[in-house]
Amino acid sequence: MHVLLTTAVPIAAKEQKAYRQTLAEKIGRDVRLRVQVDPALIGGATIQVGDHLVDGSIRTRLEELRRTLAG
Repeated sequence: MHVLLTTAVPIAAKEQKAYRQTLAEKIGRDVRLRVQVDPALIGGATIQVGDHLVDGSIRTRLEELRRTLAG
């Protein structure tokens, strides 16, 4: 299974291995992890598996907070 991990800053090989192992356990399949860096995320990460996106980025959290406050 191909998985795209996007982080705000580069992560070490040890962290990439931990992500790959955790995702493989959760998905129940072998994972081929591709990592890319996008400073626009500000912090956190996004994980894309097929057409499913898990967004844990600071950018998205700030956008949600802005919408809530603008109300």
